[in-house]
Amino acid sequence: MSLADNSDLASSDNSVQKYLPIVASLATAKTQDEVKNVLNETAASVGSWRLKQKKDHTGSFGAMFGLDTGYEYLSDSARDGWSAGLFVPVGVDFTTTKLRYGPIASCGLFISALDLGAIANMRLSDKSDFTSKEGDLHLSQVASPGAYVHVNVKNTPVVIGIGWSYVPLLRTEKVSNEKVDRSGSRVLLFLAIDLPMYFF
Repeated sequence: MSLADNSDLASSDNSVQKYLPIVASLATAKTQDEVKNVLNETAASVGSWRLKQKKDHTGSFGAMFGLDTGYEYLSDSARDGWSAGLFVPVGVDFTTTKLRYGPIASCGLFISALDLGAIANMRLSDKSDFTSKEGDLHLSQVASPGAYVHVNVKNTPVVIGIGWSYVPLLRTEKVSNEKVDRSGSRVLLFLAIDLPMYFF
């Protein structure tokens, strides 16, 4: 095995050792305050979003914080509808400046594992028989695999994009005086602030 191969293996091991504690801490957080503390403790320096607008290509682990609106499709229910609320996905982001144009400084693909804002989304249509999940946070409520295409606005941390996500236990629906938990997928538009934590 070459020295280069050894170097790559060491780099991969360091990355795993760096990110696993963060993921574990987010997975075991039970309240929104605990989640915020994890993000604050691991956040990169203020202004790190600028790297995404300077380098040809970047990869990072982080989050976004903003608002979204879109359409949700609920499992085993014919009552799909519009929703809006907080947008706080956590995952990895890959960006490039090769497609910059005018006010667009870079473009990217964000792949999420969690969305801490999903449980705070409000139902906009046919909402009388639906409620969001409430109480302490559990992994099943914030787990949200998704993919988002976005653009980064020049000289700002502002991100605008569109994407899709799946959310287990997205809603509780009232059916014949009984409450039924529904999973769902969402297609949404969002406006957010970019919060990269680590670059790799």
